[in-house]
Amino acid sequence: MSSNESTICALASSMGKGGIGVVRVSGPLSQAIAQKMLGFVPKPRYAHYGSFFDRNHVEIDQGIACFSRGQILSLVKMCLSFKAMADSVSCVL
Repeated sequence: MSSNESTICALASSMGKGGIGVVRVSGPLSQAIAQKMLGFVPKPRYAHYGSFFDRNHVEIDQGIACFSRGQILSLVKMCLSFKAMADSVSCVL
């Protein structure tokens, strides 16, 4: 497999505290990864809300999955970020 045929996964949102976290998967294995993590391959150019699963099909989180025709899968975790007294809650991917 040459480097231009590789499948990559990367954090696509900024580091630190925030209200959204995005992980992007790009490459020829993105459909297979979507099938394993979501249980289906999302319809291109639509946002699908549902569960994210681990390799044993145990739900690990919920969020939005978007798929493009160019073999790009985006997994989006919506988070609530706020300050309460001295503590804060942030998005953890």
